[in-house]
Amino acid sequence: AELNPIKLNPNKPFVAPQNTLEQIIASIWTQILNLEGAIDIHFNFFELGGNSLKAIQAYTKLQEKLEAEFPVVTMFEHPTINTLAQALSQKEIKNIVFKEGYDRGQKRKEAALQKQRSGNKKLSSI
Repeated sequence: AELNPIKLNPNKPFVAPQNTLEQIIASIWTQILNLEGAIDIHFNFFELGGNSLKAIQAYTKLQEKLEAEFPVVTMFEHPTINTLAQALSQKEIKNIVFKEGYDRGQKRKEAALQKQRSGNKKLSSI
């Protein structure tokens, strides 16, 4: 069934999702925000009733649906379907994910080395 557009500003024409990514985001937002109607791609997630908890829920569902990782802050920096879709389709996001993964890997290695060192000290003091 075709959803009626949600109108926040009756003076502006409704802009429906233009591509698959925007349609996926709109579908998730509609579900998370319990909306009855089609969402304009320029509507702000938080003006539609979203809050930080709902943004995290949308973020989790979006990562699962897209099978991609991206920083959660992206949801807050790009609160419209249009800007979020643009951000997610940019290569910068992939670089951030790679860099964060590398940083996490480095921190794990450092923590493991630290554990080893402290474990060795305990053994040598026996």
